[in-house]
Amino acid sequence: MIKQLDSRLHPGAPTELAEERPLMRLLGTRRTPDGTRLRWAGEGAGLTDITVELLLRDSPDHSPGLCELTVEATKLPVLDMESVSIAFPFLVDTPTVRYDRQRGWVEPRADHGPGSSNEWLSATSAVTVTAQDGPGVVWAAPDSALFSSSDLVRGVWPERFPEKNGYLYAYVMNNFWPCNTPPTQPGRVRFRYVFAAVDRHEPASASRFGARARFGALAQEVTPLDRFTETRQPRFAQGTLLDLGDMPDCRVFLTGEEDGLTLRLANLRAGGNRDIALRVPDGYRAVESAGAVPSADGRLRPRLNGFGVTELFLRPSEPQ
Repeated sequence: MIKQLDSRLHPGAPTELAEERPLMRLLGTRRTPDGTRLRWAGEGAGLTDITVELLLRDSPDHSPGLCELTVEATKLPVLDMESVSIAFPFLVDTPTVRYDRQRGWVEPRADHGPGSSNEWLSATSAVTVTAQDGPGVVWAAPDSALFSSSDLVRGVWPERFPEKNGYLYAYVMNNFWPCNTPPTQPGRVRFRYVFAAVDRHEPASASRFGARARFGALAQEVTPLDRFTETRQPRFAQGTLLDLGDMPDCRVFLTGEEDGLTLRLANLRAGGNRDIALRVPDGYRAVESAGAVPSADGRLRPRLNGFGVTELFLRPSEPQ
């Protein structure tokens, strides 16, 4: 936790900070079917009943695998101006920080212009901290999008993005922003973070990593109508609305409208002109546009620019 007056609302230099850390103790480790779990407990810094669990997932080839950190705590009501961050002190030489937005990746040291927010950032899916053309870490925060790099949020509003080390701080709450922040925020909270070592920064694989961190296992209820005997094959139709085929490193959004369907394809790669063919579902026709070209086999071949988004409109076919 860090306590400080917000310098945007109070003239003069920022007030002196009071940094507080909860007292934690290691409860132990244990093997589970999915890896090794370490658990800590503690309290302090405006929090009580803190439980921290680190899961070191097993990797099939015994290489450094996936790590998941879960933090649960009860936040006490505090009226003093405060913020709470969770630290991830990654050790990366000469680090470069990158985070993804809706339509691509941002390297704040090179891409931020004058007036940008350099003290705290917001990632859509993932963050990477890597050495120059070398190894590092990919990090995803499904439950809290805000984060800071190299240091806590101190209200100094730097003009340039600092990259003093490879540390990341999940910026989970504060009570002094002038909009949408109640003065006290008591209650039980839970935050989950996923990270792994990487050989280098790869935008497509990092975006996939962040997206997968947000989705759990897919499950579907089995009803009595789904049961069948060993001698009789199940009698049901199986298929998909859209035959997407092989679409690596693409994000697909399908929305229904009153007069049809809207399909959005987001290219997570820097390169464009990718060879992707889509089958139009039965009962629909594609509205010709600059974003897609119908081919002789009835499929659509959308034009995908690097880190671009293409919209396709599908309308019900005219009755024969």
